[in-house]
Amino acid sequence: MKFLKKFLLWFLIILTGIIILMYIFDVDYLLRAVRTIYFKGYTTAFLDDYKEFPNREIKKGTAQPWAIAKDYN
Repeated sequence: MKFLKKFLLWFLIILTGIIILMYIFDVDYLLRAVRTIYFKGYTTAFLDDYKEFPNREIKKGTAQPWAIAKDYN
């Protein structure tokens, strides 16, 4: 029983340290992804998951056609 208590204590300390480091190094989006996807019972992301994350709109600029290579068909 003593071993189990010690193991759980160290497990919690390490887990807390990892979470703190994730916030320090600005990768807390991984925690949000786990909370959004895995805790809902899914194992992969879906197209509608973008609603759960911060988004921004990218404005369209002036279109420039790609040059066709000399080896094109």
